Amino acid sequence: MIKMVRIATIAFSLFILAACAAVPVKESGKIEIKPTGIHEECASMHRGQWIVYAFEASERVDFNIHYHASQKIFYPVEKPGITSDSGKYAPETEDIYCLMWTNPNKMPVSLNYRYEIHDEVKPITPEPSTRPGSVY
Repeated sequence: MIKMVRIATIAFSLFILAACAAVPVKESGKIEIKPTGIHEECASMHRGQWIVYAFEASERVDFNIHYHASQKIFYPVEKPGITSDSGKYAPETEDIYCLMWTNPNKMPVSLNYRYEIHDEVKPITPEPSTRPGSVY
């Protein structure tokens, strides 16, 4: 009986750990970008993760997702002159990726943004038992 309780406790603990690992990183904000200014949100990401983003701006902005590697800047997403967008991006390599908004205007721009970073969820499956009547 004690062994069954231990097995159930371990199984429950694995379930909770798997559930915690699946919780995405969520960020949102409402900011003002000064004339010719920028706003960046950066996060370390790796292959198997993806970012889902959305934003709305009061005036046109230049938007990109970029990362730095080998002393160069790479722009896997570039969208100039837009007031809103939403999308998903999955990096191929581990690096720090930045969402960046540039205000090309001579007046401030209000920006509402949100993003979530998701991890690839791999199910945790307990090893099956060969013992008759066993839960696992």
